[in-house]
Amino acid sequence: MATIIEEVRRAGDGPIDPFRYGWRYRQSFGADGPLVIEQIPLTVEDLLHP
Repeated sequence: MATIIEEVRRAGDGPIDPFRYGWRYRQSFGADGPLVIEQIPLTVEDLLHP
């Protein structure tokens, strides 16, 4: 079984990049009907089991 270690942010470090593991696209339809394509950041869980 894999153990996921959460990143610890130290005082003085810059902001953590949400796209550090990459991204995926999610397609959905908006309220008025047009197609909306969003860029969603990947998580550690996505890397372990895509």
